[in-house]
Amino acid sequence: MQEWAIAATTGPTQESSKKRPRPSNNRAAKAEHFLTDVGRCLLSTATMVRQVRGATIRSFLLPSDDLYVTAAVEAGRAYAQLPQGKKAAPPFVYVAANLLIALTTDKQASPEARASAVKFCADKQTPSALLPYITVCRATRCFDKAHTRIELALAPLHVMEMVFQYLTASFVQHGAEELFGPPPRGPLERAIAQQLDALRS
Repeated sequence: MQEWAIAATTGPTQESSKKRPRPSNNRAAKAEHFLTDVGRCLLSTATMVRQVRGATIRSFLLPSDDLYVTAAVEAGRAYAQLPQGKKAAPPFVYVAANLLIALTTDKQASPEARASAVKFCADKQTPSALLPYITVCRATRCFDKAHTRIELALAPLHVMEMVFQYLTASFVQHGAEELFGPPPRGPLERAIAQQLDALRS
């Protein structure tokens, strides 16, 4: 009876009155995990894109002072100076048109190559006429400023068009090195990889 009276007057013990700690919701840890997943997804996607590029786009490394590099760079500059309403086609079409014009005057190219370029360009009144033939055509400066990369991809129906076979053969005659496989990681992709490594450490 006395024990009951003590229990009734003192109430529950201090040990039993403690509340269970609630699980902490660590938003910072979740955000870091989410960013890591996003970075890994970006790197995976970028790797797949580089593999597709390597399989579908032909890349040639030429000296930066070469005839064809000069033609491609001049086409890009001319396109940039066009008024907005005068740009009837994407810039890569203008680059391709200038490369074909350069082939018509290339003294190192064979007479058959020059004749093929002249014949192909004869009925093409504007650069936009090349849209059915070309999907990629651009010149990109390399880290080594002495060289420039020219990339070229043709529409599936025109892969065997002879004038473009002559064009790429002329690249090689000018000392071009054709690059095979996926291109290396770009600066943004490398920066993402470095950030991921820093998060893991």
